[in-house]
Amino acid sequence: MTIISNNAKGLKKRNKRLRLIEYLNKHLSHEGIIFLQETHSKEGDEMKWRNDFKGPVFYSHGTSNSCGVLTA
Repeated sequence: MTIISNNAKGLKKRNKRLRLIEYLNKHLSHEGIIFLQETHSKEGDEMKWRNDFKGPVFYSHGTSNSCGVLTA
């Protein structure tokens, strides 16, 4: 199993999010976990991001003082 942790520095822009997903898929075996910090996510982002990641995704959106994390 491969585990990847990455500082996303914001994933609001879809192009950036898709580039990151492509990069992660190249470095992740078929069984693995991705931890992303500083996603700058909100509840409204969940559905579109889940479609982009194409798998189970778990969020902790944080507050205005914290940037949120994502586990896929």
